[in-house]
Amino acid sequence: MADLPASWREAALRPEISTQWRELQVRQLFRLTLEGLFFWTVGTLVKGPMTTRQIARSFLDELSAGSDLPKSAVSWVPGTGLAGNPVTLLRDIQTELQRRPRDPTQLVAALIHGLVFSLAEAPREAHQFESSDRLPLARARKDADSWKHLAPGEFLIRVIENWIMAQHAYWSVGRGLADARTRGKQIMRLRIIMDEGGWTLTPGTTTMGNPPQPTPDRLETAVSLLTECRRFEEINP
Repeated sequence: MADLPASWREAALRPEISTQWRELQVRQLFRLTLEGLFFWTVGTLVKGPMTTRQIARSFLDELSAGSDLPKSAVSWVPGTGLAGNPVTLLRDIQTELQRRPRDPTQLVAALIHGLVFSLAEAPREAHQFESSDRLPLARARKDADSWKHLAPGEFLIRVIENWIMAQHAYWSVGRGLADARTRGKQIMRLRIIMDEGGWTLTPGTTTMGNPPQPTPDRLETAVSLLTECRRFEEINP
């Protein structure tokens, strides 16, 4: 359902549920892309503290090992949607995150493809259920539009600082406070902090940890509810 067959290219000709399902998968792709970039960043910082510029440079070095870099980030922020299936890109990122031994060139390439596709499919405005502090895709697209004429390194610096580090700190502190209010488990959620030498891992963080995963529980629940509401039809082979 996340594919757009030729007969469904026109919005008026395709079922509304198809559009909504594709949007859901695109949002999931964007989230997994950012979580994958955070995971990659933790692995990069295992070697020692680095500035944002150094982190961006490391990413581009790995990316350029497999392809030529554009002169600006314009090609990373397409003006229109791209042909393809977001689920395929989700699987590509998952494959590279799980690959052993890890191929850094393939991982960063999959992350860039996920980012480009997500931004191309971003809605003009955030949905009512999306909060601006959770970085909805529409807000990310507006940010990217303001950065797209920068060189790839400068574009990535802003992605890392505004989308990765800021979101990580915001949610780590917020969830930590929520744990404290409910007297829940005292979990050290913050894994990256700023030090004199730049960004560094918090004490005790010595490995990349487990790679991020999409949220199949929510998707399974969505499919179950849609089935119960008879919005899905079973087709016998």
